[in-house]
Amino acid sequence: MTNIITGAIDSGKTTRLIAKFRHLSGGGEKTAGFVSVKNLNGYDLVDLMTPYEPATPFIRKKPLPDGWEEALEFYCFSFSREGLERARTILEKAANDNASAFFIDEIGMLEIEGRGFDTILRRALASFQNVWLTCREDWLDRTIEKYGLQDATVFSTASSCSSEKLLRR
Repeated sequence: MTNIITGAIDSGKTTRLIAKFRHLSGGGEKTAGFVSVKNLNGYDLVDLMTPYEPATPFIRKKPLPDGWEEALEFYCFSFSREGLERARTILEKAANDNASAFFIDEIGMLEIEGRGFDTILRRALASFQNVWLTCREDWLDRTIEKYGLQDATVFSTASSCSSEKLLRR
């Protein structure tokens, strides 16, 4: 089953994804995944299984820090090779540990173009019973179409309810 948390920029998609991760892992389900957390320098990749370990520098605007190894560029953003490798490592470990749920933050234009987390998402969809991901509203329809997610359950951060509002597509 695929679950998508969607909303506008800074609408709480990542926060809700983390809450769902904690709920499922606290209930005994074997879970794994990663989120991209905003900081003063850009975004860092955080392994949800080890959130207190140092985060991996992931997305930065130019000028780039010394020693930065760019994997790809998207507009004014640079994505680190280290961040993408860390995401792949988290996925491989989860697959080897037979996790039942995997979490990815976030899917967008890069993935629609076949870059970024594209191969990670494809592998997750093929490997795990449950996949949870975040996706901006702007990219939702294209993401569903590209990855064949017409049966996905979609939650919106735009809900005025205290819990996510389920959207039937």
